Amino acid sequence: MSKSLRKYIKHVILETIELDIEAGDVILTGKFKNKRKVVKDIGTDEYGHPTINGVSILKIKIEKLLPKNKWSAKSKEEANETIKYIRKILIEKIQAEDFEDVMQTAQLAHLGQKRRDGSDYIMHPVAVQKITKKHYPENFAAQILAVLHDTIEDGPSQGNVTEEELRQTIRGSITDPMDLERIEIALDFMTHDKTAQPNYEDYLEGVFSNRLAAIVKMSDLIHNLSHNPSERQVHKYKTALQNVQIPGYIAQSQIDELMKILG
Repeated sequence: MSKSLRKYIKHVILETIELDIEAGDVILTGKFKNKRKVVKDIGTDEYGHPTINGVSILKIKIEKLLPKNKWSAKSKEEANETIKYIRKILIEKIQAEDFEDVMQTAQLAHLGQKRRDGSDYIMHPVAVQKITKKHYPENFAAQILAVLHDTIEDGPSQGNVTEEELRQTIRGSITDPMDLERIEIALDFMTHDKTAQPNYEDYLEGVFSNRLAAIVKMSDLIHNLSHNPSERQVHKYKTALQNVQIPGYIAQSQIDELMKILG
């Protein structure tokens, strides 16, 4: 028997009030406790309170035995806070599992891929996720998108997995259907088909039309421009940002970080 279970049993035993009473005993009732009654039946009422001959023997109500709508306001508040806490813990657990799954998907998509400086490409989406989390700590969908933002664009070309396999894996990794729908739409905005959209400014304008994609793209630009960029990259991003308006819903702290890098 575990220590916690023994402790609980001890608590139950010590807190239990035992009544030495049985059918046939005589009890005194009434206002002055002088009215003689013979115990015929010992039971409980609809709320589980003890009764003798169908009458409650308590002058109090045991709250935990009552339906919740009959609890005191304070107990209802405490119960609701407990439910909120448990829900928060469950959501955090689900999110952690989702994050682990999408990270594995990204690692598969970028397996063997290198950045221009020779580092493993997976370090880029990891960095983009950290930047996104810094500016949007409560936006879980944006953080997931940050990890996945280059998977559809780069994964199939690496030969590790097809686009359809990637999409199916992503759908199986994100628990919340609303988050999944938003992430899939934003991911399509971020996936740059250079043959269909050769002009980078047109591509960026499309990305900025989607709130989730815009948030992650700003983080993407911050990391690309702060991680050994080529002169061509700097010119391309700087020119595009001069001609494409940054959406008003982007956090000012994120804009400030990008502008500081651009000088």
